[in-house]
Amino acid sequence: GNGIYGGIFIATCISYAFVENDIMKIIEKGLSYIPDDCEYAQIVRMVIDYHKSNPDNWRDCFHYIKANYGYDKYPGNCHIMPNSAVMILSLLYGNGDFDDTLNICNLCGWDTDCNVGNIATIMGVRGGLDAINYKKWRKPINDLLVC
Repeated sequence: GNGIYGGIFIATCISYAFVENDIMKIIEKGLSYIPDDCEYAQIVRMVIDYHKSNPDNWRDCFHYIKANYGYDKYPGNCHIMPNSAVMILSLLYGNGDFDDTLNICNLCGWDTDCNVGNIATIMGVRGGLDAINYKKWRKPINDLLVC
């Protein structure tokens, strides 16, 4: 179902970000690995279409997503479809900037840890360490990873 397609989509986007810098091409590659007619692909395309028509205001896109694909439209506490829409919104409206992409995704709310973690991985792989502001993102954790 959509959970599996979402995992395949995100994994493909991360993998392709190693060799591709263009966000739209990364998203299209992710789409090429899931069925065209699945709901996940339809949601991704909806956000792409909205962005093409309204490229300047991510908040309007979020309000559209919330009104038409929000949590109230899907069962359960944390549904993949609204969250996938927010991730695509962030990738597109972030205009290739690591900070802006992550901040937009976080400001949308919903499943912020997973959504931001997924797009941060795509953006981090895409841009490498040079794209990640040292003072803001890297210095505070001092290269420390606790497992």
